[in-house]
Amino acid sequence: MKIQIHKIVILLSLFLMFAEASLANTTDVRIPGHVPKEHISKALLSGSVAPDKILSLAVALPLRNQQKLEALIQKLQDPKDPLFGKYLTTAEFTAEYGATQADYDAVINHFKAEGYAIAKSHDSRLILNLDAPVATIEKSLKIHINEYTDQKRSFHAPDSDPALPPEIAIKVSAVLGLDNAAVLTPNYKRISPASQSANAPLYNGTGPGNYLSPSDIKTAYNLNSLTVDGTGQTVALFELDGYNPDEIITYSQQYGLPTTLPTNIYVDGFSGAVGPNTVEVILDIELVKAIAPGAQILVYEGVNGLLGVTNVYNRIATDNLAKIVSTSWGLAESLAGLAWIKVENLIFLQMAAQGQTIFAAAGDSGAYDGNNNTLMVDDPASQPWVTGVGGTSLSIDSSQNYISETVWNNGSANAGAGGGGVSVFWTIPSYQQGIPSTYSSTYRNVPDVALNSDPLTGYSIFVLGGWYGVGGTSCAAPLWAAYTALVNQQRINNGLPVIGFISPTLYALEATAGYSQDFHDVTIGNNLFYYAGAAYDNATGLGSFNGANLFSKLTLPSQTISFGVAPTIAYLGTGTVTATATSGLPVIFSSRTPTICTVTGSTVTDKTAGNCVIAANQAGNASYNAAVPVTQTIAVVSSKVSQTISFGPAPAIAYLGTGTVTATATSGLSVTFTSTTSTICSVTGSTVKGLAAGSCVIAANQAGNASYNAAAQVTQTIVVPKASQTIGFGAAPAIAYLGTGTVKA
Repeated sequence: MKIQIHKIVILLSLFLMFAEASLANTTDVRIPGHVPKEHISKALLSGSVAPDKILSLAVALPLRNQQKLEALIQKLQDPKDPLFGKYLTTAEFTAEYGATQADYDAVINHFKAEGYAIAKSHDSRLILNLDAPVATIEKSLKIHINEYTDQKRSFHAPDSDPALPPEIAIKVSAVLGLDNAAVLTPNYKRISPASQSANAPLYNGTGPGNYLSPSDIKTAYNLNSLTVDGTGQTVALFELDGYNPDEIITYSQQYGLPTTLPTNIYVDGFSGAVGPNTVEVILDIELVKAIAPGAQILVYEGVNGLLGVTNVYNRIATDNLAKIVSTSWGLAESLAGLAWIKVENLIFLQMAAQGQTIFAAAGDSGAYDGNNNTLMVDDPASQPWVTGVGGTSLSIDSSQNYISETVWNNGSANAGAGGGGVSVFWTIPSYQQGIPSTYSSTYRNVPDVALNSDPLTGYSIFVLGGWYGVGGTSCAAPLWAAYTALVNQQRINNGLPVIGFISPTLYALEATAGYSQDFHDVTIGNNLFYYAGAAYDNATGLGSFNGANLFSKLTLPSQTISFGVAPTIAYLGTGTVTATATSGLPVIFSSRTPTICTVTGSTVTDKTAGNCVIAANQAGNASYNAAVPVTQTIAVVSSKVSQTISFGPAPAIAYLGTGTVTATATSGLSVTFTSTTSTICSVTGSTVKGLAAGSCVIAANQAGNASYNAAAQVTQTIVVPKASQTIGFGAAPAIAYLGTGTVKA
């Protein structure tokens, strides 16, 4: 009987789906990316959602001028741009890039007219929160919402993408909350020290169970010399669970840290109750306090699910109280779905424009984020406006000094390994372009940076009433956030703006000579697929921070280099290259194309035809960071240089007389002369002799050499006049009257 009822329910659902499809206005526009196909493919259809059930939705509106916004963010991060560090306020962001008030009102009015209750509108005009019965939602969006059951739980989801009238659809990016198939998971691995006596950590930490204490972290990662503690900085922690504040106090007292508690900000009516993932919340708070004890911590807590997650991120962005954000909750990209990650991206764009730095754990299942033998990366670490943090396994000596790191890999996705790989959604961002060691030159590579995440070399955390060793990239992300709080404190002390979206700055350092001093470049191991290597790799990104070294690069004033006008260099010739640094420090030149050209000092010498690329560097000093190298391309002439010949004034040459002909070549090479009218004149060297009356034509030639082409022949015409003659009489004869005589002349 139950089987028959189940079949009837399925048939009824299909009937309603086709019926509603036939009633749909054919002019309506469906918004793609809302059907969680991967979830549905692994679940059983169990019926329809009750029509009177109230669902909460979030309608996301697109940004205006998005290309202009992305260009602005690059300017905000460029030290040589006048807009450097002039981050937008939330109001400024909304005014320039948010939906217009008219569009926002039009969306509100549409859904009101369709029977929705407006749960909350937002000044940022990015999100509109709605409540409505399922029947209203199905009718207005031309969808049917079904119930599904998989091995873990039940969920609901639409059978098709939502449809809206064209004039409203153009104003809507997504309608979130139509399904609750996806939930985010925290990226931590927990070990109880009490149960690990036979499998102790790989070194002697000074915390309970020999795990890392705050002082151990500072020693291992070269932070002891820093004099800042995060005072004046605010770190926001994205959380989907609650925590017991007494455990924070116990941790703080154990290590002599301030016992100041975080400020809790509850979203969507979340109660703050402690749930099954409280370990994540506790470790995030305790690890921020470990190295930035003076920073204020805001714990944003919301409901797990794509709708709840969106609302929490949106709140962090619109509050704009924290310039540093850490999230250790993620989801495989394919499970997140196109509609949702596009909305996330809009929020992260806003954060970047407002100068907010966001770090996200890259996942604990290695290259297989979905644990299904499919290469996959974790969202939001794969988002282009987020800095993804991968995992390493740290080795230190008995005094907790750094020895080395390898890629975190405990043997399988389930046992744990650092997340990393290539996004299937996002194209490669500008800051990763041109780095030859990225696995993909087309799509976004993950992670960007890394830090110790191996639970066997993990951190001492007080949670669940006791001390635990905890690992996972969930530990690496908040530590990078805490480190950035130290950086921002010093930057403000130095008169600089907060660092904002940090990825372009970190990648720029990869191109400098100091990279190996600023980062621990992890070159050993793999994350189940991607191998570590020199400089960037898809297992550990740029590597882990070498605390004090990188700190100085991120907090000292920047300098930039500008080239002068590119010289013209002839084939096998030379030219002088010029460049200045804003610091006034001397610039060093080098050739990036030594087979084409070489450089000595500022003199560039061509070796062969082609494009000569000269790099300019300034290594910095105690007052300035090293400049990001810049290059200048000099187009060496691809063939010999042309030359021309110009004659001087034509000489006057008498019959059988001589004169000197002159001519110069633009190459400076000597010119040869020949007579093309040999019966009229001859030429020897530059001496021309007139042989007969007429037009004497002299040709000038230059045959060229290794650098110059032969010149085109030119001629000069010299008129040789006829020879002059005179008459002379002989002696006059004596002639008699009527006589004769002979006259001679």
